[in-house]
Order: sequence, then C-alpha cells, then structure tokens
Amino acid sequence: MRHIKWLLNHIEEIISSFLIFMIFILLAVSIIFRQVGISSSEIHELIKYGFVVSILFGISFGAKEREHIRADVILEHVSEKVKKGMLFVADLIWLFFSLGLFWYSIPFIKKMIDFPQHTPMLEIPFWVLYGMIPVSAVLTCIRIVQNMVADFNVNKI
Repeated sequence: MRHIKWLLNHIEEIISSFLIFMIFILLAVSIIFRQVGISSSEIHELIKYGFVVSILFGISFGAKEREHIRADVILEHVSEKVKKGMLFVADLIWLFFSLGLFWYSIPFIKKMIDFPQHTPMLEIPFWVLYGMIPVSAVLTCIRIVQNMVADFNVNKI
C-alpha cells in the first residue's frame, strides 16, 4: 500500500522523467543514425510526441509543486491575507481551466476514435496521443484540489 501511495504521489514525475530520458536516448541514437546514413524519421516522431506528452504531465507536476505562471511581484507587496486570497483565486481559475480542458477534449477525442487517423511513420492512433490531454487535465485538477484542501486545513488549525 505504501508503494502505491508513493507511486500516486509521484506519477507525473515518473512519466515526465522517463519521457525526457527516452528523448535524450533517442536523440543520441538519431545522431548516430544520421552519421551512418540511416533514416530516423520514426525516431523523430517518437521524440516529438514524447516531448509533448512530457509537457502535459509537467503541467500537472507544476500544479502539484505550486509552480505555475503568476505575477509574484504583486504577491510580495500585499498582506498575507490578500496574498492567500489571490492565490486561492488563481488556483480556482486554473482548476476551472483544467476542468474545461478536460470537458471539451472528450468530444474531440470521441471524434478521433470515430474517424481514426494515425501518425505518419509509427501509425499510432491520434486519439491515443490526444487522450493524454484529458488525463493530464484530470491529474492537474486533482493536484490543485489537493493543494486547496491542504491550504484550507492549514488555515483552519
């Protein structure tokens, strides 16, 4: 049970780290292939999609670590109470954006399943790749809600 909890707490880091490592290895292989004259179009496709998916899971990781784009300069010049309120509103906006991303990506993915298309070289169904969008959005929502609950519990005590 302890291992499952650890895995769930670090899933974004594991996936993103694996993908970045895979990209690094594939880039090295691509360079070697290019030097010996072997085509590496499939490798380039894997690199491209691996990079995009790592970014999607990195967004969720950013939510978990509370590292998202915001104007910290403003937060440095307001009281602690106003700062907490502004961060709460920012988290709500991010939460609703992620929920919207999830909600509106589902019909898009359904269309991709109904009218299948594949990547040019590897023939991966596009719905698999685009399916990472709602997965990432749900993980982001979970991390934001976890942070909001933690903030509420800290402020309650």
